[in-house]
Amino acid sequence: MYFALVHLPNIDTTRIELLRNKYDPTAHLIQAHISILFPVPEEIGVNALINHIESVLKHWKPFSIRINGLHKSWDNWLFLTLKDGNAEVIRLHNQIYTGMLQPYQRKDIDFVPHIGLGLFVKEGVKYDYKNPKELEFDERKYELAVHDASQLNLDYKCVFDKLYLVSLTNDFSKIEVSKKFLFGGGSPELG
Repeated sequence: MYFALVHLPNIDTTRIELLRNKYDPTAHLIQAHISILFPVPEEIGVNALINHIESVLKHWKPFSIRINGLHKSWDNWLFLTLKDGNAEVIRLHNQIYTGMLQPYQRKDIDFVPHIGLGLFVKEGVKYDYKNPKELEFDERKYELAVHDASQLNLDYKCVFDKLYLVSLTNDFSKIEVSKKFLFGGGSPELG
């Protein structure tokens, strides 16, 4: 099992989910989200992880974000990115990856706060969520997705005020929300 930490934006995700259902192989597993902590193995200990997250978040206050912009990632994902609040989310991500989580931070990959809209690799190519690598790019499908996304006017404002701990099966075939964390030291709550 693995654990990850995500923000579930309090927005109408209907248009985002239309794209994700068409292009994102994880759309059926979890709703549109912004990852803060990428999957880490359960061996780190869920109680220690919860304590670490609480200790970081007690110093945070809610802040506004604006989700509006498209970006192609190095590993061929189409991202819906942040126009406002980007620096704050990066700072939070970096603070989460301190202490016990520091060894798990991928320093070789720039963190881009985003909602994943789709993965664009050639048919039959296997993407490894635990160890992403650049794979053969499906440019035609990507261009279709960019066109579709541009037509949907994806522009959202919301408050970044809570995070959710999610558990993932070893093969990433099932994801469940297990805890909710509020900014400013609120106690975790069941999903």
